[in-house]
Amino acid sequence: MVAVIEGIAFLVAVTDDAKLGRLARSIDELERPDGFEIAVLERRGATSLAAAYNELQREAADWRYKAYVHQDAVVRNRALIPGVLRIFRRKTVGLIGPAGCRYLPESGVWWDGSGVFGRVVHLTPRGEETLELEQPNGQFEVVEAVDGLCMITQHDVPWDEAIGGFHFYDVAQSLRYVLAGYDVVVPRQEEPWFAHDETPRAVPQSAEYVAARDAFRERYWADRERFQRSRIRRRVRRAATRVRTLWL
Repeated sequence: MVAVIEGIAFLVAVTDDAKLGRLARSIDELERPDGFEIAVLERRGATSLAAAYNELQREAADWRYKAYVHQDAVVRNRALIPGVLRIFRRKTVGLIGPAGCRYLPESGVWWDGSGVFGRVVHLTPRGEETLELEQPNGQFEVVEAVDGLCMITQHDVPWDEAIGGFHFYDVAQSLRYVLAGYDVVVPRQEEPWFAHDETPRAVPQSAEYVAARDAFRERYWADRERFQRSRIRRRVRRAATRVRTLWL
């Protein structure tokens, strides 16, 4: 039996060494508990993020925690690891993301959804701009999908390579965790945990975007709706049980 490495592996699809270097420097500055290890693993020449992340997941199989992070990101919260470990004390939490939504809209675009949470700094030519969404009341908010800027896990779920290119891979992966029975969460952030370079919004009419969106909807939307209906029924049954108990 292979020993589990008590630490976190940051997994990155790389096309720009300068951006990777900036990210790696921010990771080097992180606080870490005694005996806790940190590594940065990279994959180049990726045709899709899902394919790159599957390869990296296999390479990092021995690591207890994994962070799938964009190369243009910067870790701002030096206490990221203690914060992540506190959340992962709840073993049902499978995935942490910096921003996300409680309910996905039909478009599959999380920021157009209902109940959007999180904080992220955009690094723009005009300076830093902070995306301020709703803050969780507690330590975190359970959501349906998170942004792919940095997706931190304590349980492995393979990525769906049928979601090609670089769109909708994050909402698909979020739903894979939800459908597997794990909680997907956005943490409370007094200061944003991450910054990243401003990038143009995806062009919804592009062939790559449309193909990824259609693949996502075909593969996950019906299962997502069935899961939501069953969750609502479970909540109704629990509420009815509580009411009956009160009258006994």
